[in-house]
Amino acid sequence: GVLLEVGAKKLGWRALPAPMAIASRPYKGREACHNCGFCWYFPCEWGAKSGTNFTMVPEALASGRCELRSECKARLVETDDRGRVTGVVYFDGDRREVRQRARAVFLCANGGETPRLLLMSKSNRFQDGLANSSGMVGKHLMFNGNTGAGAEFEHEVNGYKSAQSHLNHILTKKSSKRKRQLGAMNQIAECDVPAVRKMLPYT
Repeated sequence: GVLLEVGAKKLGWRALPAPMAIASRPYKGREACHNCGFCWYFPCEWGAKSGTNFTMVPEALASGRCELRSECKARLVETDDRGRVTGVVYFDGDRREVRQRARAVFLCANGGETPRLLLMSKSNRFQDGLANSSGMVGKHLMFNGNTGAGAEFEHEVNGYKSAQSHLNHILTKKSSKRKRQLGAMNQIAECDVPAVRKMLPYT
């Protein structure tokens, strides 16, 4: 992140390291970060990245009050005549339809699958789907845009060392009138430039 900070200063920006959820020391049976550099797009073999697969899920299973059913796909949420949730209908790994009764159901399937489940959960009482009295479920979906840039350096940047998430910064643009924050996610990686030139036809 040093090169990023230097470049930001030349542009009149101030680079601030963003908070991470990577363990810097052993914590609850998980190892500290080994600084191997394989953070983005890879699972952490040490468990240092605080994903739910290393934190919440193991603790829930260890409580004895949670069961993890993998390779299942939810089909709809069922309700009774009063409009109260009674459970979920899903397909298991063998494509068999299963009904799981429940007093409460939490939908955590992101911005695409959660509305889809709500819309598929139609009934006589909820003819437009669950939680859709406004008719807005599944509409006005907003995406997070991003941009990218590449650069060559005349010296080693050692981008493969340490957690690459360290290179996430919040860039603050200094202005005479006001400060403007620009969210930025940056990664400095090192590669064999001559080899890359051979692969790319436009270099």
